[in-house]
Amino acid sequence: MLRSRRVVGVHDDAGGCVTEIFATGIAMGESPRWHDGRFWMCDWLAGEVLVFDGDGGREVVARLGCLPFSIDWLPDGRLLTTTDNGLVVGADLVPYGAAGQPFNEIVVDSHARAWVDMPGAPPGAPPAPGAVSVVEPDGTSRVVAGDVWFPNGMAIIDGTTLYIVANQWGVDGAGEGVVLTQQVDVAHAGRP
Repeated sequence: MLRSRRVVGVHDDAGGCVTEIFATGIAMGESPRWHDGRFWMCDWLAGEVLVFDGDGGREVVARLGCLPFSIDWLPDGRLLTTTDNGLVVGADLVPYGAAGQPFNEIVVDSHARAWVDMPGAPPGAPPAPGAVSVVEPDGTSRVVAGDVWFPNGMAIIDGTTLYIVANQWGVDGAGEGVVLTQQVDVAHAGRP
């Protein structure tokens, strides 16, 4: 893993940006997050949720035996992780909801709702539409956006007002291959 920093008085061909090694030995880094003053990430091939100190030292917070998995935090500070069998909470991987459902990425809103996605096809398979779902604090879940082509790169703006997901394999109406962003109103998604 590399990190870049600006160094005053040090100049190179890149305009003064110096790259340093932050951490090594990561097989496949995913789901990078900054939380509670520390850098967190998942190492998919090692099956580990990692947290790093400022010098690159790491701690394994949880071990998982599945792919994919990603992390975020509930408003009360507990770690929430996607798995191939629903969501789990904490280092002990206690079931949180949506048992039996595989998910990829996750983002949690201020009401403890976990917004999750899953591509429609595994790597190497022909593309198929995926979906975005919401898992409520009571463990129930529902699909809030279907026909999303490889949903990835999720964010919630202003806590609960707008959910954004990249529609990575989406194309515009003219078939030009332009990537679209599908937006789902978090405050009203899936409500009657």
